[in-house]
Amino acid sequence: MRDALPEFYTPIDDQFKELWSTATFAFDANVLLDVYRFSPETSGALLGVIEKLGDRAWAPHQAALEYQRQRHNVVQSQLQIYDKIEASWEKTLKDLKDALNKYQNNATLTKSVRQAVNRAKTALSKTRERHEALVPAVDLHGRVSQLFEGRVGTGYDDARLTKLYEEAETRIKAKKPPGFKDNEKDAPNKYGDVVIWFQLLDLARQSTH
Repeated sequence: MRDALPEFYTPIDDQFKELWSTATFAFDANVLLDVYRFSPETSGALLGVIEKLGDRAWAPHQAALEYQRQRHNVVQSQLQIYDKIEASWEKTLKDLKDALNKYQNNATLTKSVRQAVNRAKTALSKTRERHEALVPAVDLHGRVSQLFEGRVGTGYDDARLTKLYEEAETRIKAKKPPGFKDNEKDAPNKYGDVVIWFQLLDLARQSTH
């Protein structure tokens, strides 16, 4: 039965070994954008893994397009997180001070907390400086681009995309994966996963010929 319906079975160890050593690894936009979300060390490790895959690393055209369109926003949103963290700390200190205001020595009670927050701010500032070095992201973006040079699938023309968008709407209404959970997004962004799915199918067909 396993031979007839392999999709219902977990691959055995030997099959996993073969997959890890021969399979093509397709990356979506979120994975590529994670290099801007992670710490420099983690980003370097991720890119190192992709580099080791060599020609077996591949990106659907739609995924590469989404990466290019979103990377600047992702970098900026990551830096805004630092401001939110500091604002949260200041609010916590204010709430604590207000709560202890009835005590005569409230300044003493909050002093150690203020000192701890200041130390945390110093550490956060250093992390932010390292992260800000990625904001121009010339080197980081250049490395991503180099790793996927010649490893991005072919895009679709407008006529093909129009048909796929219609297919995507049908799948959304039928709640048929992939893509139906993206219905809250605006068109054509909500069709991205469906486009990627068909581009993966194209790759699979090419690989079997």
